[in-house]
Amino acid sequence: MKLLVDIDPVRTAILVFTVMPETYSEAIVFLEKSPQQQYLLMKTISNTLFQLQEARLRASGKRVSSKNESKLSSDLDNEQGSNVQQSNEYMRKLQELLKHHKIEFDMNLHELYIHLLCQFDKKSVLDYLQENTDKYTIPNAQRSCERGKVLDASAYLQERSGDPKGALDLYIKSIKKCVDELWVIYQQHESLLPEGVNRVKVSKTQMHIFIYLFYFFFLFFD
Repeated sequence: MKLLVDIDPVRTAILVFTVMPETYSEAIVFLEKSPQQQYLLMKTISNTLFQLQEARLRASGKRVSSKNESKLSSDLDNEQGSNVQQSNEYMRKLQELLKHHKIEFDMNLHELYIHLLCQFDKKSVLDYLQENTDKYTIPNAQRSCERGKVLDASAYLQERSGDPKGALDLYIKSIKKCVDELWVIYQQHESLLPEGVNRVKVSKTQMHIFIYLFYFFFLFFD
């Protein structure tokens, strides 16, 4: 099954929901020793469920979020290349199967997917937590975020658990990490700036000082 997921996670998901729709979670658990393939399969299912949810909202006339509206289609474009039309046909088939069998992740699968996101797609963790607030337990999600060092998501969960100061500390660490990464990029590409462009003479230390002032400002007014 690991090989099937590597070849085509969408068609593998179709096979799973065709053969064993009532026990599809067993297929996911079967891949526990292959976390990357487990993630790819769950990502395929999760993104398809997301699109079905968006379609239901549109049909009811409700406003839908545009943040992840094209998430699945862009994934398919990246992964399938010139086979987009054929991939879309497979996606429609998968949507039909999920809709027919009324598939929804239970809490255990949501928490497993959060754990996998923390390993393979850290930038998507916070969005997923915010979109599924009642589908996981905060302590379990927090453990996954801490192990994966997903600072912004950890801060969000810390805030939800009633620790705003702890959350703010994590937010500051997250911002500091971003500053460090941006500083490296700036140093690598500063010479590429065109002539005549005003270059801001700010040191890395000054950036960090600004962040700490920001931190103490919020502590003072909390």
